[in-house]
Amino acid sequence: SPEGQPAPGVYIAIPSTGAVDRVYAPTNFLAMPIALDWSPTDENLILFSFGNAIGIFDLRDSSLRAVQDPEPRRGIQWAQWAPEGDSLYYLRDRGASEPLEAGGIHVMDLMGLSHRRFVMSGDPFAWSQDQISFTPDGEWIVYNHNLADSLGNSTAFDLDLYLVRRDGHDSRRITFLNGHARNPRWIRSGSEIVFDWVSHDCLNNLRSPLRHTWSVRPDGLGLHRWTMDLGDPRVQFAFPPAFDRSGYRVAMTKLNPGGCYGVVYTGDLRSSVQRVLYDPPWPGGPCTPSRSRP
Repeated sequence: SPEGQPAPGVYIAIPSTGAVDRVYAPTNFLAMPIALDWSPTDENLILFSFGNAIGIFDLRDSSLRAVQDPEPRRGIQWAQWAPEGDSLYYLRDRGASEPLEAGGIHVMDLMGLSHRRFVMSGDPFAWSQDQISFTPDGEWIVYNHNLADSLGNSTAFDLDLYLVRRDGHDSRRITFLNGHARNPRWIRSGSEIVFDWVSHDCLNNLRSPLRHTWSVRPDGLGLHRWTMDLGDPRVQFAFPPAFDRSGYRVAMTKLNPGGCYGVVYTGDLRSSVQRVLYDPPWPGGPCTPSRSRP
């Protein structure tokens, strides 16, 4: 990392006090986590790294346990704790010569370390491009999906939102958008789903300023642009916000007030107020937009 910048790793910030502590330091670039998820007990973190590896980090003793897919040649990503904390839902890539059903959403039993494909009625491929999201009661899953790709048409690349029950039944499509719907998250006790969306016209520019946060109800009605964007394409080309258990308080990354680099913000969906939670020091002097970097 640049001189004066915090070292790479996993940090925990306390919103009420602003205290920040590094809890995990990767040994190399491939071990650097790019996605995290708290366990339901708040005692563990699931880490997904650049090297397509999944590990469980125990905050009580700082130990890291690797979680291995039964076929490690395939990339695995976007792990998500089940609400009960006894299993993980993750995405598995398929090889170029393998059938579509070889990839998709898989479930790993952490007690017996068994693995299985998550099979949905009406969609045998069970594919998602991003981390899935459970309703607070754990009954429903929202995910995004490219139906054309499931049908073998790789030229069409719409990403729309789908719902399915935890048992794999009642799968249904809830958006019909001409573009990419990414990072769906349940909010407000499961009454709404927020996601970021960008049209096909902007897909060649991943950092398009036209990417915004949208909301839709589980029945597919009430689609509208959200009152504030839960991210910034100049920092991350997709918005993966994190919500607390109430479904109202949110953490997100946006440019710092000086417009130089990405920092962590917190906010409340019941108001438009956002505040900087963590703003690391800028090396070499004051931050000005003329000295900005991604």
